[in-house]
Amino acid sequence: MPSLPPETQLAQAVLHFVQDGAYPDSEDIISANLPPTTFSTLLSSLESARKDVKKELGTLGRHSAGDIDEWIQQAKKLQQDIESAKATAQEIVRHAEQGEQLDNQLGDVAGKKRLLDSEVAFNQTLVDALGLIYEIQTTLDQVETMTSTNRLSEAIDLLKICQGRLGQLGTSQNVTVVRMLKERADYLPQVIGESLGRSWDQWVVVDEANQSISIRHSGREAMIEMDGVVRGLEKLNLLERKVDVLYQALARVLLSPRLDHPFLSSAVTIAIDGDSITVTTDGANSGLGPLFHDLGSMVDFLSTNLPPSIALPLSQTLMSSVSTRLITFWLTPGLPSSLAEMPTFREVLSMVETFIERIDSLGWKGTEGLKDWVQSTPRVWLTKRRETSLELVRTMLKQGLKDTKLVERIETQKVAPDDGMFRATEEDWNAGWSDNDEEKTSPAREEEEEDVSAWGLDEPVDDQGNSESDIHVADDDEVEEAWGWGDEKNNKSTPASPQKAFQPAPNRNGQASKGAKAEKEVTLREHYTITSIPQAILGVVENIIHDAEQLTEQSATDNPIAPAATGLFPLPTLTLAMFRACAPSHYSRHDSGSMYLYNDSLWLAEQLRTVQASAPPSIAKRLKLDADATALEGFGKRAYTKEMEAQRTIIADLLDGAQGFVNSTASPFAEACDTAVSGTVAQITTLERRWKAVLSRSALLQSLGSLLATATNKVILDVEDMPDISETESQRLAAICGRFTALDTLFLPDAPLLSTSTAAALPPTPAATDPIPLTAVYVPSWLRFQYLASILESSLADIKYLWSEGELKLEFSAPEVVELIQALFADSEYRRAAIAEIRRS
Repeated sequence: MPSLPPETQLAQAVLHFVQDGAYPDSEDIISANLPPTTFSTLLSSLESARKDVKKELGTLGRHSAGDIDEWIQQAKKLQQDIESAKATAQEIVRHAEQGEQLDNQLGDVAGKKRLLDSEVAFNQTLVDALGLIYEIQTTLDQVETMTSTNRLSEAIDLLKICQGRLGQLGTSQNVTVVRMLKERADYLPQVIGESLGRSWDQWVVVDEANQSISIRHSGREAMIEMDGVVRGLEKLNLLERKVDVLYQALARVLLSPRLDHPFLSSAVTIAIDGDSITVTTDGANSGLGPLFHDLGSMVDFLSTNLPPSIALPLSQTLMSSVSTRLITFWLTPGLPSSLAEMPTFREVLSMVETFIERIDSLGWKGTEGLKDWVQSTPRVWLTKRRETSLELVRTMLKQGLKDTKLVERIETQKVAPDDGMFRATEEDWNAGWSDNDEEKTSPAREEEEEDVSAWGLDEPVDDQGNSESDIHVADDDEVEEAWGWGDEKNNKSTPASPQKAFQPAPNRNGQASKGAKAEKEVTLREHYTITSIPQAILGVVENIIHDAEQLTEQSATDNPIAPAATGLFPLPTLTLAMFRACAPSHYSRHDSGSMYLYNDSLWLAEQLRTVQASAPPSIAKRLKLDADATALEGFGKRAYTKEMEAQRTIIADLLDGAQGFVNSTASPFAEACDTAVSGTVAQITTLERRWKAVLSRSALLQSLGSLLATATNKVILDVEDMPDISETESQRLAAICGRFTALDTLFLPDAPLLSTSTAAALPPTPAATDPIPLTAVYVPSWLRFQYLASILESSLADIKYLWSEGELKLEFSAPEVVELIQALFADSEYRRAAIAEIRRS
């Protein structure tokens, strides 16, 4: 245990801490315990220190006694000042409380003042309002007095002032007195307006029963002067309404009877009697001259009897109506579509221009419509000419296919003496028009041909005897076909007309003629029938071209419609397009309508090319008749193709009823076969009678040949498809073939129509007792069909002879003959030998 420091050191450390707050530096003293025994020493030290301090304070007090007294005095003075400040503060608080009371009193006084001010202002406003109400009341009384004394203009002025004062009342509008005054002010214009209206009615008197209008300047009935009425109506914004009422009266009483019925107004005229203008029906006043005279009289009457304030506003509406009625009912319908009537039309234009100048000289308005019509006369005339041409086409088509005409087609060709033409004359000249001939043309011509031709030239033929043109019907919709859109673009692909081509006939075995000698000119003639429609359309086209030619001449420069010349050149194309659009529906009403349409189209196309070629160069270069002719040819050939396709379909449907000629000897199949064959033969003979008077001979034979080829091909295919044919069936089928063979009488040749020079150039023809039918020329499968009939009723020896010595192999192949032999004959040594021989050859 460490030794304790001396008690004096401990007492001294505590004393230093008490006096100075200092800690002892010795660690021993800090960590030492303070035993009770040291308390006496510590107390003695503290007491000694206290005495020293006390002594020191006494010493200091003695030296500082004067300063302390001064401090005491200042403290007392400070206390007095504090008491004085407290009193002052209390005084301030008291005064502040008094000011607040005064402020409250001031607010009360100010509120009372504002109340008094508002009362004074209200009273003043009330006085002003009452004064204004009194003035308004007095003014309204004056207005009523002026109205009753017919001082309407002054009454209207005062009424407007009164209405302005009513607007000054502002928020008082809902007051009962003000509302009553306002209602009164609103009612007075009606009273004045009614008074003005009565005066107007006494001034302008409309008598619709007698169709007259009177304008009275003075009289006992007039209550006020005219100018006063006008001014009054203008101030009330009623003048425009009255002017419109006057226009309506003029339109009903004068304009409508005189202008709206040009065909009934020949006995209608406008007469002026003093202050009245009347419509009478006593004279025979027809034509535009008397009409413009009547209109001029009406205008002079109105401009003289009406003040400018009425006449000028009325002129805008009145003259606009007159212009519209003149243009609608007189000028445009009277516009001639023929150039022959142009001198008369020039007089009409002169009258219109004179009338316009007369209206303008009065300062009137509303003639803009007439001026525009005069300026647009060429366009109006061209529009009417186009409408007339198209309407003429529609009218002709509506009349139907009444009148027909036999026309002649003449063609001249140069052929060699040994060419098919000369050989054909030994049998029949029509052989040169076969549809299976191959036309020898230049490459350029071949590119221009397509597979649509009513004549069937250069058309590939299928197994059914149908040409491509008959099988592939145009897929264009009916509207495009009717109008021929795109025909101009396809000019290069338009089929060459068979009327412009002649082909040499091949020999019987299909071998073309060889060699060429000196060519000779041959002229062929054929007749066919057209309706009156293409002739009429050609007349329309020629008239249009003639008018265009006249208008383009130098002498026509003063013609008012000369600028329309350029617009005439497209009219032929439009007219022909209308024909193509409307013709199918009208031609279809006739049994042979499609054939008539074909003939009409080709004849019209030929005539159009003639017109194009004969037109002057300046006119021809602006026409498109060649393109129109090409479009017409394509249109006619499409109509022909559709008709042929329809007839072939009918024939195919009839033969389908035979059910392939299977069991043709057993009932009821035998009756079905008879019905099918009889129907087919009757259909072909009926068409021959129907078309004979329409088509040319060559076109008729080609058409019938195509139909007969359809029937024979159907029979050939059905027989070849039969696996077994009994003897009775063979005889039955041969009889059926014989019934079709009887149709070759339809193909007997007529005497050729050759010119005298052509007939002299041809070699002499040996006389023949009976003409040879040309069925094989126009029916590609005819010889094949005849050989089939021979096979059906021949023996094996006969068939072998036909194959080896005859021309059977030219029509049938060896496999086909073998199949027929197998179907006709039972299996035997003779059949096998015959089949082997046929296959070897």
